[in-house]
Amino acid sequence: MKKILGKIINIGVTSKVNYYEIQVIRKINIITLVSFINMIFGVIFFAFINEKSLFLTCLCSLFLLPLVYLINKFSSFYISIYLYYCISFLFFIFLNLFWGVDSFIFLWYFPLIISMVQLLSKKETLKHLFILSSITLMVIIFTGITYKFHFYASELTKELSKLLFEFNLICSFTTTMIIIAIISFENNYQENRIKKMLTEKEILLAEVFHRVKNNLNIVTSLLNLKKNISVNNEVKMALEECKNRIFSMALVHNNLISSNEHVSLNFKEYVKKLIAEIASSLGVDDNIDVILNAEEINLELSNSIPCGLILNELITNSYKYAKVNSNCKLVIIVNLHSTDNKIELNYKDNGTGIPENILNQKEIENSLGIELIKSLSDQLNGEFFFENNNGMNFNLVFIA
Repeated sequence: MKKILGKIINIGVTSKVNYYEIQVIRKINIITLVSFINMIFGVIFFAFINEKSLFLTCLCSLFLLPLVYLINKFSSFYISIYLYYCISFLFFIFLNLFWGVDSFIFLWYFPLIISMVQLLSKKETLKHLFILSSITLMVIIFTGITYKFHFYASELTKELSKLLFEFNLICSFTTTMIIIAIISFENNYQENRIKKMLTEKEILLAEVFHRVKNNLNIVTSLLNLKKNISVNNEVKMALEECKNRIFSMALVHNNLISSNEHVSLNFKEYVKKLIAEIASSLGVDDNIDVILNAEEINLELSNSIPCGLILNELITNSYKYAKVNSNCKLVIIVNLHSTDNKIELNYKDNGTGIPENILNQKEIENSLGIELIKSLSDQLNGEFFFENNNGMNFNLVFIA
């Protein structure tokens, strides 16, 4: 029985429809199933009180409702929704015209309206909710006019009026509660499904980051091995620079793995680790101070890697080329701040600064580090500048 119900509820659900559409399709299938069961009770009830015309009306509706499933399966679920409510409106209009106000048929508008709200209250379907609500309002107004001017066909006896009141009150109230309960259960089911899917995606994403990090570490190790067996100092320096650049990217993935967030990175913690690793890699002595003034800023992955590579170039260049007096320490200051959805990165050292020919971009093509910084800044769609002001000063602003 459970499998049969599952198949009915999932009619029209395919791999081609998106997640939200699956929710709507399942809900209209559930509401149609509840209506189908009500029609069966209606057929039995009208047969019991010997109302042939109403018995035939319920029987026709009973045969029309499966069309909703067919349209769901082979066409658009929006068409199936409109078909369902058109069948319902025509059915209740006919009953109201036949029996009038004393039959209490109007009680069925409540579960109909509640089902409509439950089905179409998302922003993607608000347009259809407005259209169907307008039709419902017109149907209710028409029903009120028939009651006021006694357009209905038959007068009810007190006994039949009481019987209809009890039947419609009990059935409409029960139907309302069933629709609310089932749709609430469906919403919880879909919510749990979303949580499960998100957990699976997070695990998969963590695995991807882990593999990327491992692959980058392998490349770093290979470069390190090549550096160790090389006898040419220039080759050693070039390999060391490449290794540090790759490590700065691997460190991003490593930090993402260790954090609960897999889409953004705590850049302050990242910079601390990056500075320590570069110092260790280059064998820097204690005559260098690095001052980090950074806010707790989370950067997206697409911004973290370019920023990390820029800092890697700047710090490496300061360690290698910034010269100070023998009685002074080399001081590096990294400032990272966020204002108005913009990130500002400011980097300073108290070295000799950038040679004027490179600063004026006359020979910038001969400086791979500066050219790389320029390219990465463009990748961030950021604005940057270099200047010499008691040392080298670099400033970069980009949108977070």
